[in-house]
Amino acid sequence: MGKANHSIQLKENFVLKNRLMMAPMTTSSAESNGAISKEDLDFFEYYSKGFSAVIVGSQSVSILGTGFDKGWNIYDQEVDESLQELAEVIHKCDAKAILQLYHAGRLAEPSFIRNHQPVAPSEVPIARSFASFPRQLSNLEIEQIIDDFCNATLKAIKLGFDGVEIHGANTYLVQQFFSPHSNRRTDKWGGTFEKRTRFIRELITHMNRVIEKYTNKNFILGFRFSPEEYETPGIRMNDTLKLLKILDEMPLDYFHLSLSDYNKESLDGVPIIKSINSLKLSTTLIGCGGVRNKSNVDQLLDSVPLVSVANASIIDSEWPLKILNNNDKIKEKNLISELDSLRLPSGIKKMMLDYPNLYLVND
Repeated sequence: MGKANHSIQLKENFVLKNRLMMAPMTTSSAESNGAISKEDLDFFEYYSKGFSAVIVGSQSVSILGTGFDKGWNIYDQEVDESLQELAEVIHKCDAKAILQLYHAGRLAEPSFIRNHQPVAPSEVPIARSFASFPRQLSNLEIEQIIDDFCNATLKAIKLGFDGVEIHGANTYLVQQFFSPHSNRRTDKWGGTFEKRTRFIRELITHMNRVIEKYTNKNFILGFRFSPEEYETPGIRMNDTLKLLKILDEMPLDYFHLSLSDYNKESLDGVPIIKSINSLKLSTTLIGCGGVRNKSNVDQLLDSVPLVSVANASIIDSEWPLKILNNNDKIKEKNLISELDSLRLPSGIKKMMLDYPNLYLVND
């Protein structure tokens, strides 16, 4: 039996059957109201098999939080039935179903948020070609967003999911509050390092209260983070290490790294996972980034308890099953001629066509 086959217990009544998780992905294939579409359901039914858990990416918690064309949301009551069906589909594949909750903040485009102006901790735009000038959130609006995350957590519980993940990575709103680039506030939500962590701490505290009140405590809460950002001033590895030490004392069941390569080094030249492991955290760490084959999985599992995978799993729908069964015949790319026959949402197919060097090969 390989390393990936071993089960792991995240809390008293929550066990994952193996060490492989489907990483959160956006399909950009939602219905017009933000509901899970039929092609999304087909995708998760076909590609979830073998994973111990599936993290469904980027569920916007409010109208101003959507960061994608044809993006999902959890705030609209009209989406409830499709989300419940999604949880059932994932459970039929014998996997835990986890919803990733997020708010795009200054990364939202007006066309995605009913032509409103994007909001952010401060009136500081991000240096992206599509970015609009954001409006600074008021204290009442910040408190409402925390309530929105809590309401989304309660809905996830009622609709049959097994956990939620706070999306504190990829420069979305949760990370924006922590970043010295996007958070220039001088009130209780910004200024000092401690105040820039307040939004994250308040989120975790309030969401955990919902979990404790409405579940038998077998519902998990995770936190995804990006270890660094390239803006100046910006989050650096030392900032993240200090944050993780604080969050390690809070009611979280896992930390989920967001990396393009699990061997990536920080800006000061130290392997990122090695730096995090030096803290000897008690919270379970999920690693990811550039995992393609069993050798990558085994190498990463030498450093972290769990591995999440996205790209490899959409290229080969049997990827987790092959890893668990020591099958080395893993597809590295899809044939262009096969793309239309694959059970992939239209948004993922478009992404593959936009980046053919990563996903596709000619016949």
